[in-house]
Amino acid sequence: MRRFLPVIRVLFSAVAIGTLLHFYDVSTVVRRALSLPASTVAIAILLFAIATLLAIVKWRLTLPSEVGFVATVRAYVVSYFYSLSPAGQVGGELGKLLTLAKHASIRTLAGSLIFDKLTGLLALCLVGLLGWTAARGPLTTSMLVLVLGIAIACGIALGLAEPIARVVARLASRSRHAVRFGNGVLSIAQRLSHFARVPNLIVKSLALGVVAQAAMVAIYILLARALGITVPVPDLALLVVVANVAAVIPISLAGLGVREASLVGLLALHNVPGENAIALSLTAFAIFLLGVAAGALVELHALLHAPVKRIVPRFPRTDTDSVAEPRE
Repeated sequence: MRRFLPVIRVLFSAVAIGTLLHFYDVSTVVRRALSLPASTVAIAILLFAIATLLAIVKWRLTLPSEVGFVATVRAYVVSYFYSLSPAGQVGGELGKLLTLAKHASIRTLAGSLIFDKLTGLLALCLVGLLGWTAARGPLTTSMLVLVLGIAIACGIALGLAEPIARVVARLASRSRHAVRFGNGVLSIAQRLSHFARVPNLIVKSLALGVVAQAAMVAIYILLARALGITVPVPDLALLVVVANVAAVIPISLAGLGVREASLVGLLALHNVPGENAIALSLTAFAIFLLGVAAGALVELHALLHAPVKRIVPRFPRTDTDSVAEPRE
């Protein structure tokens, strides 16, 4: 069943987008997307670049010193390309690990990556909560419950990672085939616990994450105004956060289909035509594709100029890994 999951994600995205375009006028969607002023698109691209840079700086806080800034940028940009693979966001995260595997151990990188993802999701929830405090639209209480639930789950994962992993390792020790898996989980969880105890590290990560996520939300707000969507900014920010949280669920290709359907349904609460909502979502996705294109170019350049033996990276040993000290 696991081998068919990537195919299922692609099919789900195709069916979701196809269903939306069946019920709404495709020509209207295309016309409204193409009517966006070039200046608006340019500012949106700039915001995307700023959000990406802030996210890279945030991830660097927990990467070991052996990983340079240029290598971090390359890994992050390449992850955009792999996130559009059938494996979805999982493929993007694996792309980061593969790109940096020659610089540090996989367990060290995995601990840093999971901490970065959890704090990033927490930051997105905080942006949504900021929108909720000022929003006066319908169903804001239900959205609050959803966002708070995800935020609490992330907090539990950070705070109780090591105790939970010890239970997993103890259960895995009963089977000699699962011992290595249990030890790996425990090693990564110890890194998460270590990061969570470093003074001000979570505060710094959340601060950078909130600004980065706010820049991403600002892209939607900017495009929405250009498309004539007049939903109040706090309400729109909350709706965008909820739609992007839904897109994190690994059932589609890079959230394609889930994000569009969510925005159509949520913006309908504010009487926004479905064509406008789809045009908004697909235009924002097109800006994300610029990151995908950049990642593809970087990866193609590496494959063309690297020796054959570097195409498939060799993973370093992990049995003597030490917890990497986060950057100040």
